[in-house]
Amino acid sequence: MIRLFIIFTSLLFVWNCFAENKTKTDSLLNVISNSNDDTTKVKALLKLGYQFEYSNPDTSLYYYIKAQQLAIKAGNKKLEANSLNCIGIVYKHKSDYPKALAAYNKALIVNEEYGDKKAMASNLGNIGVIHMSQSRYDTALDYFFRALRILEEINNKDIIAFNLGNIGIIYYYQKQYDKALEYYNKTLQAFKEIGYQDGVAANLGNIGIVYYDQKQYDKALDYYRQALKINTEIGYKDRMASNLSNIGLVYSIKKQYKKALEYYEKAKQINTEVSSKGGLVANLKNIANLYVNMKQFDKAYEYAQKSLSLAKEIGDLHQEREAYESLSLSCEGLHDFENALKFNKKWIELNDSIFNIEKAKSIDNMMALYETEKKEQQIKLQKVELEKSYEQTAREKAEKERQQAQRNFLIIAFGLVLILAFFIFRGYNQKKRANALLTEQKKQISEQNFKLSQANEEITTQRDLVTQQKEFIENQKNEIEDSILYAKRIQTALLPNKNTADSILGEHFIIFKPKDVVSGDFYWATKVNDWLIVTAADCTGHGVPGAFMSMLGVSFLNEIVRKKEITSAAMVLDNLRSYIIEALKQTGEQGSSKDGMDMSLAAINNNFCLWAGANNPLWIIRADQHEKTNSTEKQIEEYKPDKMPVAYYPRMTPFSNNEINLNKGDRLYLFTDGFPDQFGGPMGKKFMHKSFKNQLAETSALSMTDQCAQLEKTLQHWMIGHEREYEQIDDITVVGIEI
Repeated sequence: MIRLFIIFTSLLFVWNCFAENKTKTDSLLNVISNSNDDTTKVKALLKLGYQFEYSNPDTSLYYYIKAQQLAIKAGNKKLEANSLNCIGIVYKHKSDYPKALAAYNKALIVNEEYGDKKAMASNLGNIGVIHMSQSRYDTALDYFFRALRILEEINNKDIIAFNLGNIGIIYYYQKQYDKALEYYNKTLQAFKEIGYQDGVAANLGNIGIVYYDQKQYDKALDYYRQALKINTEIGYKDRMASNLSNIGLVYSIKKQYKKALEYYEKAKQINTEVSSKGGLVANLKNIANLYVNMKQFDKAYEYAQKSLSLAKEIGDLHQEREAYESLSLSCEGLHDFENALKFNKKWIELNDSIFNIEKAKSIDNMMALYETEKKEQQIKLQKVELEKSYEQTAREKAEKERQQAQRNFLIIAFGLVLILAFFIFRGYNQKKRANALLTEQKKQISEQNFKLSQANEEITTQRDLVTQQKEFIENQKNEIEDSILYAKRIQTALLPNKNTADSILGEHFIIFKPKDVVSGDFYWATKVNDWLIVTAADCTGHGVPGAFMSMLGVSFLNEIVRKKEITSAAMVLDNLRSYIIEALKQTGEQGSSKDGMDMSLAAINNNFCLWAGANNPLWIIRADQHEKTNSTEKQIEEYKPDKMPVAYYPRMTPFSNNEINLNKGDRLYLFTDGFPDQFGGPMGKKFMHKSFKNQLAETSALSMTDQCAQLEKTLQHWMIGHEREYEQIDDITVVGIEI
């Protein structure tokens, strides 16, 4: 397995701080010893740490930690965040991912307090790199896009190149090689233009890897050697080891095993010097595979075991998977077929977990949402520009009309003067002067007509420009609407269709009315081991943000109920809350996500029901209540929910299970707050839970289909059946089930 170069967004940030620093170690130490200014000492410590970053990471780490401590003492937030970022980079070189992640997260928090958006984007990119190193591609992509949004906001094109390179790596892992090459080449060109050799070397190595996977080995070798030359010049030992290892892989493919082993050993020696455990894992695994090819299976098994142990230590799932493959091949060569099969099964299990179909869909959905948000922002800006253009055109037109009126007034006044002169002067000169005046008038009128013609042409040109801008904005609007409609098709596909609902719910009705094209509400149902699990949920927000949360909710419910086969209502909500807190990185700290969902969930087995609720209740109308003619006499049982959402909450406790005995004909109602909160009626007030409860009681004698129709008719009349029509204010979901 080739070790892929990962482009750190932080490298540009550090490079901006230190790349021009040529101060020798002695003079920096002298500054640290003699300076009385803490800020000056911190800067010197950071420069000193950078000098050792590639050649002696442990020494570099020592100076960076000292710099952080002194920056905290001096109260300099910017230098504190810079120190933490540098500490994270060294831990990344050493493949100590948990410590690297901790340092980057601390740097992000400090930069958010300080308000340094460029540094925030750098931290987000670095966090994404750590998640990508541990095969969490959907999480990595989320951080890369967050960084991109900030960089586009501040229009920092240089650092955007880093994130584009990292997105290219995601495409590589998806085996979309053409897309990966497209992103790598864009990034390579950007780095060449700014003269950033570190980034140039990294992209040359990445391009070589793609050609290797496409079996274009000579091209791959050429790019590896270009990358090795640059990394040797700048003293980047970690990447020198990667280049040497990748060159060894090409020679192994060409069956030049002696040369391959020579390059592997050189790489192994460098990774040992710089304490790069990630690099050592790859080296050990490559040497194991080489001995498999040379039929020396004992040695192959020995090196594969070492690679597996180290991969588990650093949490690198990719390398752990490849180590199992090497162990399986070694055991097969040793005729130990039982262990060969065992290791092969381990390889298959890890391969499925690293990048399954659901993760690929999650990444595609995330990219689609990112593009939609970007287009919405563009059209908002274009609308503002168009409004300014209309205002400017109107002002210019009014000014031209005013000037034209002044010119006409002057012409008329001048004509009156000429007429007055005509009556004053008599005789022979009177006619001569009159002819001269008429000639002058004709000339002036011609000039004015020419100017008016020019002004008319300018107005026509501006009108055409405004028309073109209007057409462009309409096209942009259509594209965004098409994207949102596509998101609606995705969301609809995730919800149970009519045939599925009929087969598992029996007699029932579902009212599902999104406020916008896509909904923040959702309903969901499935059957597992004789248990019917059904829920109605209200996610934070509506429209595209709410739809994103609803897709997360459906995906997690499928994982919890269908895969783990959890049928306890309270346990389902507890597990779903844990998944949401982990996925959205909710900590309760200021600035962290507070998104979640309110929901009512029932698990039914014949005439027994387990129910749990998060802010949303369950209502039951018993079968013996249906035939009562007076709705006020009908009793509706209400089961109250736990007063906390399915998300992070300051006082979180396990959700409560309500055990309910059911009889044939009992009706259960699960709903969100959209119906009761809808404004309407003659006074423009909310429908309210009491009216909604009465409406359910009045219609409970009807069939489920007729009751659904009556409820929809009541809602429609409430919104538009009076003097004023009211818009829908929230997503509306009601699920009714008859036992």
